[in-house]
Amino acid sequence: MNRRDKDLPLNPALPKNSVKAATDNKSSVARQLVHNALNKAKPLKAKRSLPAFKYQPYLISYLDVLGMKALVESAGENADGVAEVLTRLCSYSNPEPEDKKLWKTGFVNFSDLVLRSIPILTEANLKYRLGCFFHEAMDLGFIQVNLINRGILVRGALTIGLLCRQKGLLFGQGLIDAHNLEEKQAVYPRIIISEDLMTSVEELPVLRGEGNSFKEEMACLRKLVKRDSDGLWFLDYLAHARDEADDPYEYASLLSAHRELIENQRAEIATLPPGEKLTESRIEKLRWLIKLHNTHLGENDAEIFQRETETPLAPLYVQGIP
Repeated sequence: MNRRDKDLPLNPALPKNSVKAATDNKSSVARQLVHNALNKAKPLKAKRSLPAFKYQPYLISYLDVLGMKALVESAGENADGVAEVLTRLCSYSNPEPEDKKLWKTGFVNFSDLVLRSIPILTEANLKYRLGCFFHEAMDLGFIQVNLINRGILVRGALTIGLLCRQKGLLFGQGLIDAHNLEEKQAVYPRIIISEDLMTSVEELPVLRGEGNSFKEEMACLRKLVKRDSDGLWFLDYLAHARDEADDPYEYASLLSAHRELIENQRAEIATLPPGEKLTESRIEKLRWLIKLHNTHLGENDAEIFQRETETPLAPLYVQGIP
C-alpha cells in the first residue's frame, strides 16, 4: 500500500476526542508539544509574533549504509562503485514530489546518511488524519527491500522528536536522539522504532489513521512492526516483502537476493583478521541477519511456497555461524 493510494475523506474534521486523548500523558517533551498544539484545535502557522525559529514535533527517520568504510577502502581510487551505492540510497529514500507536497517531508543526504523528517502538525495531517506513522513505516520497509535487492544493508531509527527545520537549517534534540538510536541501539542491519514513538502512537490520534484505535493501527502493521529478541521494536522487511509483493516470484527473488547478500558478507568476513573488534562486530551483525533470514523462511509452508513460486524453499536456508 502506498500513501498516494489512500483517498482523502470528503468532509475533513479534527475528531472531537483528539484533544482529550492527546493530553493524557506528559512524559515526553515532543508529545507535550503535540498536546499543546492540539489544544488549540487548529494547525500551527507562522505568525510575525512568533520567534523567527521554532521547534516543532516531527517523525524522524535516520538511515545509515552499513559497510561504507570498507566499501570506500576497497574501491581505492575508483569511485564508481561507491557512487552507485549512494545513488541507490538517495533514489529509494528520497520521497516523491507529491509526498513532499502533501506531507511536507524533508530529505537530507550526506555521504551514506539519510534523514527524513515529517512535521506532525501540518494542516493536512490535522484535518485528514492520514496516518503518518503507518505511511512512514511502510515507506521505510519498501526502502529496505529495494536496497536489499541491490545488495545494500542499512541500519537506522524511526522516532519522534523536536526539530527546527527553517531557512535551510535543520537542528534539534530529535536529530541527536535519532542519531544515538541508530548508532548505539540499532546495532544490527535493522531499522528500530523508539519506545517513545510507540507510546506516542498509542496516546496521540494525530499519528494514526482517521478513526483508528492503536490496536487497529498496529493490526495494519502486524507483519512489518515487530519486537526483536532484545525487546526493541523493528521493521521486519522480509515479512513486509511477503505481504506486499506484487507476485510470489518477486518475493522468491528477494529471498534469493537476501541469501546471496548473506553469503557475500560471510566471504568478506572470512578475509578479515580473526579476533579483532571490527571482525567480531561484523560477525555479530551477520548472525543477526542469518537468524532473521532462517526464521522468516521457517514461517513459510514449503509445499505452498514451491507451488506458488516454482522455487524449492530448502536451498534458500543459510548455514549459521558457531
